[in-house]
Amino acid sequence: MTSLATYSYRVLDKNARILEGTIDAPSALMARTRLRQDYASVLSLEERQTTEELRNLGNRRVSGEDLAIAVRQIATMMAAGIPLARALRLIASGASGALKDVFSSMSLQVESGVSFSHSMRRHPGAFDDVFIRIVESGEVSGRMDSVLGKLADLQEKSVRLRKKLIANFAYPSVLGATALATLSVFVFYVLPLMQPVFHSLGVELPLATRIVLVLANSIRNPWIMGPSFLMVLALAVAGILVWRTLSRSQEFRYRVHSVVLATPIVGGLIEKSTVARVLFTLSTLLESGVSLGPSLAVVEKVAGNEVVAWRMGQARKAMVAGGGVYESLQSSGAFPEMVLQMIRAGEESGNLDTMMRRVSVMYEEEVDLALGSLATTLEPLILMGMGVVVGFITLASFMPMVKLLSEI
Repeated sequence: MTSLATYSYRVLDKNARILEGTIDAPSALMARTRLRQDYASVLSLEERQTTEELRNLGNRRVSGEDLAIAVRQIATMMAAGIPLARALRLIASGASGALKDVFSSMSLQVESGVSFSHSMRRHPGAFDDVFIRIVESGEVSGRMDSVLGKLADLQEKSVRLRKKLIANFAYPSVLGATALATLSVFVFYVLPLMQPVFHSLGVELPLATRIVLVLANSIRNPWIMGPSFLMVLALAVAGILVWRTLSRSQEFRYRVHSVVLATPIVGGLIEKSTVARVLFTLSTLLESGVSLGPSLAVVEKVAGNEVVAWRMGQARKAMVAGGGVYESLQSSGAFPEMVLQMIRAGEESGNLDTMMRRVSVMYEEEVDLALGSLATTLEPLILMGMGVVVGFITLASFMPMVKLLSEI
């Protein structure tokens, strides 16, 4: 008995609509013959591959920076007239690791007739919904090179924001780590060496010194640290498991994100960063030819914050019900009033995508300033905390000596 294989197809029906689906047939030739009997044209046909290796390849992640560079290169090559399949192959030949594997797979799929967006869907670990929807809009409009250029702008913006976060908090982090290492050496090595000297001289140790020594001796004692470490590890593992379980609940994530947004300083910074990302993504989708309703649906999935996602969903529902852009966004509380007024001006002038991009740039600059101010504020706070701890340990170390000298 002949075994059947499953093939994925994209066809053009008699009404010039593109349809996708699967068909079982003993061979690709037989599948194509059957499809031609029912449809006007067969755009692509490919045997479905469901091996464990391909599933693992589809889940492989590519770094945001590598992806931004690759998309920019593809846009440049397509603008120069290089076909998409060849551009993907060139990217893969000069890459390594996950990027090479993903783009090699995509180049083979595109060469076999699979669309660019469809090949992306087979790699959910590398491409999110925003990527795929923007690429689909480029396929429909025929402006793939310019659309990929906008997509590269979007990815590069995300990479820049992540790098700025790391750069702004690198110095405070190094400062805190250095202080912790210095204190650890003093408390766990220098001070215990001085303890026998104090005891041999018959000096009664002050309370501060006894506290520091008890803490140091406890941490150095394996019979205390061993069980304590295991208990902390068990609590950490239990906490992670509980968090992962609760995080599957949308209601729980919504409550957590609500608390985060209500947190002083940090909440405002996160909200501005989210608004900037949402507006830039919306403007990119609109400029690429995606209508506002589907754009809001995409942003709703990739907002990164359940509160903002819920607001986007409410705005989308209001627009589906017949509301205007400004009224729908205002009723949902999606953006601050100043942003809404600029969106209203963009809607009235017919330049909604341009206005959203301008507002996103403005908010991004505010986030940069806020991050710089926060990092600048943290530095003296860390220094102050270091001063307090170092001062306490210094007093605890020298108080026995002062007491000994006073008794001579």
